[in-house]
Amino acid sequence: MAGWGQYTDWNNQAAATGWNQYGYGGAGAGSYGGAADGGYGGAGGGSYGGVGAGAGYGGAGAGSYGGAGAGAGAHSSWAAQPPPPGTAEPQSKGGLNASLLKMAEYSGPSKFSAYDTSRNVNKRGEKRSRDDRDGGSAKDGAMKRPKYKGREGREPELALFVDPRFRYWNLPAKARVLLVSNVPQALNSPELLYNLFSFYGDVVRIKIIRRKTDCALIEFTTATFAAIARDYIDNLVFKGTQLVVSFSRFDRVRLPNEIGIPDDGQTKDFSGEEYKTSKRYGTEELKKANMKKIVGPKKVIHINGMEGNVSPNGVRDMLASVGAQVADIIGLEMKKTTKKAGVTTQVKSNKMFAYAELASVDDAILAIANFGCAKGYRLSFSKDEITQLKESFEKKNIKVLTGDETVN
Repeated sequence: MAGWGQYTDWNNQAAATGWNQYGYGGAGAGSYGGAADGGYGGAGGGSYGGVGAGAGYGGAGAGSYGGAGAGAGAHSSWAAQPPPPGTAEPQSKGGLNASLLKMAEYSGPSKFSAYDTSRNVNKRGEKRSRDDRDGGSAKDGAMKRPKYKGREGREPELALFVDPRFRYWNLPAKARVLLVSNVPQALNSPELLYNLFSFYGDVVRIKIIRRKTDCALIEFTTATFAAIARDYIDNLVFKGTQLVVSFSRFDRVRLPNEIGIPDDGQTKDFSGEEYKTSKRYGTEELKKANMKKIVGPKKVIHINGMEGNVSPNGVRDMLASVGAQVADIIGLEMKKTTKKAGVTTQVKSNKMFAYAELASVDDAILAIANFGCAKGYRLSFSKDEITQLKESFEKKNIKVLTGDETVN
């Protein structure tokens, strides 16, 4: 190479500056980028990148670092040692000495290392098998590392993935009871609270606190359901009153007969068989289907489980009886799925479901609280707008019932 001086005008100023012999970019011996012996990038022996014989770094001559010449000096001229008498001269391979190939093999931890980081070697310097990496080999009877089961007293995560919002981590298993404060009179009964809160999780027991009647304790089947309900109902404003929901210090709700006091009707157990059909999350399949539908309180509600002789206007009157004003409502015929000889068909079921848009979110909450799980119905908040639902049903050629129309 011509030297690094070609990239600068310093070569032209060599005589004037006095750098021509030892200077940067000069032509003299020992110069950086010069052409003489010892020059960085020069052609002389011992130069960095030079081609002459000697200790050239990267040069082509014998004894050069990285050069093509034979001998150990092909890698490090300053570390090269003459071979003992009678020893065959080591051969280089592409600039890499054959002796360095041995470095690829494990030779034990360095004396400067705190611990050996090789994943394939155990403490005795022996190569490990795949079975050894899990705490021992099954062949030699060694015990394997036990699977982590979580902290004691903590509720495990859901066995199925539904939504990242519900991946609560490290919840105490006993945190199943919520304390609901500022409960308005329109919601102040175990049945009304059950219908509302069971949309967010299966409820076991509810108690209206005797000495503070605007507060209630609600026990869920799991701490995860309690956390979901808290996230959606806490700070909810209903008819001007803000509900406050937090975890209770109690781990369960006790019935009056369990604590030796008279039953005042303000504590109720919802774990009996008569409430089994109202449980939305009793199995893994129900969880998978219904947890996707969990939303905050909305104006549009879905009404399921109505008989075929009920019309949309009949549903409107039913909701108005508790003060929930309906702005729009549509009904649809339910289909029952049957399977014969591997063929799935849909037949009439003499049932109807409906979508109702209430005048306000407060009216929707009132409707859910009164009829959420009552009279065989199941009411849910819906994230869909009723106008979008109508358009969707029309495109699919699904008959929509309005007014006094019925399925039968």
